[in-house]
Amino acid sequence: MSFSIVSGKTHVRILNRLGNGTAMNIHCQSRDDDIGYKIVNDGDEISWSFRPRLFLNFGATLFYCDVQWNMGAWLHFDAYDEHRDMDRCSRECRWMVTSENIWFS
Repeated sequence: MSFSIVSGKTHVRILNRLGNGTAMNIHCQSRDDDIGYKIVNDGDEISWSFRPRLFLNFGATLFYCDVQWNMGAWLHFDAYDEHRDMDRCSRECRWMVTSENIWFS
């Protein structure tokens, strides 16, 4: 049996740093929770909190997002992957969306 060492809440923040007043469309969800479609204005952010699963053998927590701006293609990224992130951002995962890339910060 495998346990997650994370017992408290984890916070995910995704900041819009596209510049020039560019808003972004974003949709984030997990297997159990749908954050919904949101419009995030330039300089603003979307955030949510959750408790990662206690037993990893029931499936690790994964939140994934799709983001779009200027009517371009939707870009996909994993905002929180418990296998990847339980050590690097067990309490807060911050992402920054720029016109060049989606950055972990």
